[in-house]
Amino acid sequence: MKTCRVARRLSYPALLCTLHAAGATEDEYPSRREAVSRCELGGEHDGPHIAHLYSRGTDPELWAQWGGEDDEIRFVRRLPCEEPSPHTDPVQRRACTLPAEHDGGHAWESGDDEPRPPQGPPPIPTPAATGRL
Repeated sequence: MKTCRVARRLSYPALLCTLHAAGATEDEYPSRREAVSRCELGGEHDGPHIAHLYSRGTDPELWAQWGGEDDEIRFVRRLPCEEPSPHTDPVQRRACTLPAEHDGGHAWESGDDEPRPPQGPPPIPTPAATGRL
């Protein structure tokens, strides 16, 4: 599935006010040139475009939502979608990163949210592995 990626420039003052009200700190504010959002839904979605702006702990996430090119941008709070990927390994399985009840496919269907290999410290070489005993 391809991602929609339709872009909209956000009103910078409105974005800062909304982020402040959501609990963001100044060091979390985007620069003016970063005040552009791209729709994160699947390319074949119905309904409005939506782009993630901010999340904080267990609170509903903050999203920018708009219809067409000339429609007003609304800032909305939505809980995340909890649909897990069908990946067979439960350790590597990921939940969808889009808002609950979103249009189109899930984020893990786009390939943008592929399972990553487990991270951790590099293995410590043993004497047998280095050839030194």
